[in-house]
Amino acid sequence: MQVWEHWEAGTVAELVDPSLGESFPEGDVLRCIHIGLLCVQEDPQLRPRMASVLLMLRNRIVTMSPPTKPAFVVPTGEPSTSINKVSVSDLEAR
Repeated sequence: MQVWEHWEAGTVAELVDPSLGESFPEGDVLRCIHIGLLCVQEDPQLRPRMASVLLMLRNRIVTMSPPTKPAFVVPTGEPSTSINKVSVSDLEAR
């Protein structure tokens, strides 16, 4: 998962569409990505409830816990194989 790799490397801003140039609020983008990573944590008990997500999106003062590694992280550039090791899925954006 490219997002997780950038999160760990501290380079999340590189995920922003280059066509935006420098005209985006970086703090807001980082906050949204942080919330997204909280929502896909492997342990469902660690995922925030929707009411908490809305609060985090609306209120910049809310402190968020650091996310843990998502359940399905595929290293960039590598195809994902199924559990049965027979088929290969190439992941691409829509």
